[in-house]
Amino acid sequence: MASASTETETNQVPFTSLSRVSHIPLVESGISTLHSTLSNTPLIRTPYNLSLTLSSTLMPYVESASTHYPFAPFLSYGDRAANKGLDIAQEKFPYAFQSKPEQVWDDVRTVADEHVIKPAYNVAKTVDQSLTPLVDTFSSVVKKFNNAAEASTSDAHATEEYQIQRAYALIRVLKDDILRISNDEQNAIVKNIHATLTRLTQQSSALLTTIRSRSDDATSRAHQLAQSVLAELDKLSPLVSALTTKTSSKLRETSTSLRTILASSEPITDKLPKVRTTISEGVKDVVEDIVHNVHELVEEIRSVSSSKNVSPLSTPTTENAPSHEEKEKPAAE
Repeated sequence: MASASTETETNQVPFTSLSRVSHIPLVESGISTLHSTLSNTPLIRTPYNLSLTLSSTLMPYVESASTHYPFAPFLSYGDRAANKGLDIAQEKFPYAFQSKPEQVWDDVRTVADEHVIKPAYNVAKTVDQSLTPLVDTFSSVVKKFNNAAEASTSDAHATEEYQIQRAYALIRVLKDDILRISNDEQNAIVKNIHATLTRLTQQSSALLTTIRSRSDDATSRAHQLAQSVLAELDKLSPLVSALTTKTSSKLRETSTSLRTILASSEPITDKLPKVRTTISEGVKDVVEDIVHNVHELVEEIRSVSSSKNVSPLSTPTTENAPSHEEKEKPAAE
């Protein structure tokens, strides 16, 4: 009779511990959420529904097998032990067994507001208020650059908004003002550069004109100088015949070289050094030859006068009298 009553009790309430766990609000909500997710997911919806159908079909056979086979007492003992454990846990932590997910969420949010958000807000507000002098100084600096309505509005509501918001608004105003000033300065710089380039162009043109005119003037003067030198050399031509052959040839070479240089197509910058060198060397040689000839003539005259050695009243003899050629030579010299 005892065994029959035990079997009847086992059949009536099998595995109550699992039922208690599944009926905990948090677990039940989690299972419901999981069931909804798996049922609405296209990839696993069909296999999940098939598994539910199979489990509901096989569950009666599993329950009957667990109650009629010899290991049924062991399952009943395990279930009772699990229930005792759940009772102890429920006594110590009743909130976890009784609270619904909505209540848990509200409690978590309340605790977070009281212990996390509000202290953080108070700290941030304190830091923000400590920035007030710095933001006021920054606002005064912005006012010097801009008197627009944004700055005045920001200052008027300085006590009604956060300092970080004031700083952000002032930065936006300052950015717009800097962009405006940058555009104005850029236009002014472009105008100054254009004016400077215009002045440089005009000055360069004037300088080139002056250099060109002076170059033409120097060229004409150089030609005039060379022509005057040639004219003077031509004037010396009658006297050249009375000079020695060496002096006459050098003078003619100098004149010919000058004419050749002036008639060439070289630039005036190349002609001038050649003209200067030809004149200095040619005239120097001619002058040296003339001076040398004059010295020779003077020495000859002195030698002739000393060789006579007669008184002024004596009549010169035929031997001591100079020949006709000697009389003409000093005159020619």
